Amino acid sequence: MLKNALQTLVSSILLRPHPTEVNAPLLPATSHVRVQVEQARLELLKWIGKRWLVIRQEKGFDPLEGWALKEISDRKLQLSL
Repeated sequence: MLKNALQTLVSSILLRPHPTEVNAPLLPATSHVRVQVEQARLELLKWIGKRWLVIRQEKGFDPLEGWALKEISDRKLQLSL
């Protein structure tokens, strides 16, 4: 679940390329949908932060790609400070 949720939000929605503009994302920064997806991503990161130990004990971080682990750990550090 964790792998699918975070990685899908970022790689398949936020980073999805625009079909005709080479270096542009499909959803521009001012898009209402993009704002909602970003908010969902932040809420998911908060949820992960609250359940960090349980997720780790159940090996929930094992299938994640490196960039996703870095995003989670960076967010965890921000919340700790």
